[in-house]
Amino acid sequence: NMTLTVLKISHLEQLNSKIFAWLSNIFSRLKIEHLIKQIGISYAQISHKGTTISPIRRRVHDKRGVRLTNG
Repeated sequence: NMTLTVLKISHLEQLNSKIFAWLSNIFSRLKIEHLIKQIGISYAQISHKGTTISPIRRRVHDKRGVRLTNG
C-alpha cells in the first residue's frame, strides 16, 4: 500500500516536470515572437533548420511612411 502511494507520487512528479518543461518552452517561444513583432522584423524568412538562420529583413519607413527595406 505504501509502495503504491510512493510510485503514484513519483509518477505525478515526473509528469509535473514534463508539463513544466513543455510550458516553459511554449512561453519562451511566445516571448521571442512578441519581441520580434515589437522591433518590426519579418520572421517569415527565419529558417529553423538546425542552427542556420537565413538573413532577415527589417521594416523601415521614411518620414512619409513609405516602406523601405534593407538587405
